[in-house]
Parts: sequence; C-alpha cells; structure tokens
Amino acid sequence: MGERVENVVVLLVGVILLIGALATTQPFPPFTPGENGEVTTPAPTPESTDTPDTTREIFRYASAEYENQTFTVPVNVTAPPLTVRYTVTPRLITEGPDRVPSPESWFVVRIVDEEGTVVREDGYGTPAGEKGGYSRNEKGTLEVFATGTYTVEVRFNEMIAEVVVGTAGPPLMLPSQGSPSA
Repeated sequence: MGERVENVVVLLVGVILLIGALATTQPFPPFTPGENGEVTTPAPTPESTDTPDTTREIFRYASAEYENQTFTVPVNVTAPPLTVRYTVTPRLITEGPDRVPSPESWFVVRIVDEEGTVVREDGYGTPAGEKGGYSRNEKGTLEVFATGTYTVEVRFNEMIAEVVVGTAGPPLMLPSQGSPSA
C-alpha cells in the first residue's frame, strides 16, 4: 500500500506543477478593451499588399483547331524572368468504350540559350521518333531567371495549343525565324 500512496502523491505533484506552469504562460498577447467594448491587439496587423503582375506579353499563339506546327520565338531578356505558359488539348480517339488522347498528339516547348543549350524543357505526350516522353499535363509554365538572348522553340502535333511568352520588363524582339503566320 505504501508504493501506491507514493505513486498517487507523485501524480498529484506533477498535476499541480503542470497547472502552475500553464497558469503563468500566456499563449496569446494580452487584449485591451477599446471603445464600446471592442477588443484590440497590442500591435497593429499589417495590411496585405498585392504584388502587381508585371509580366509583359511579347508573343501569343493560339490554334483554333487541331494542328501540326513548329515555330521559334527569339527573345532578348533584359528584365527576368522569361516566362512561357502553355495550354494544350490533345485530339481524342475512341478505344473501345473510352475516349482517350491520341498517341499521335504531342507538344514540346524548349528554351534554348545563345550557345544552343536547352535551359528549360517541358511538353505533353511522346513526340514521334523520340524515346522519352513528357507528362500528360495539359497546362504548364517554364521560367528562366537570367538575362540573355534565348530562343523559345515550340512544336506540336494533333493539338489545339495556346502559347504565351512574356518577360518582366520591356522586351526586345529579335527577327523571327520560322514563326507561323497567325
């Protein structure tokens, strides 16, 4: 019975210490009543600020129907980032009772620097004749955060595609090489 009493005493002492510790700490700052019984915080809450979208569109391509297309957009980026946004819709085919994306539908966008190095790349599906493929995400964004001269290469097959190229500052367009007449 002596051991039982010790356990109860230790438990009670622990509970008393815990209650004392909780009573002395304030998890929140103290509130002071204001006029008309309003409760105010001791420090003002900062107002939220919106970051303006300063992306300037320098090129837009939108197909109205399923197309096969290849084009390039040269851009001299003086105010990064260079941003390429795309949305694609693959042609659907019937396989049994289901409508699925055609294996012939694919999309590739690459950002290439002056030396010809691919710095960003993304796409949809598997381009003909290539071993690797891309995810089946119908929307994507590529960004490059360094100044320089880049070429945005776009090619797609059996897709409805929208491609928007923009920068944070005023763009300097270079002469187009093979851009589609849209």
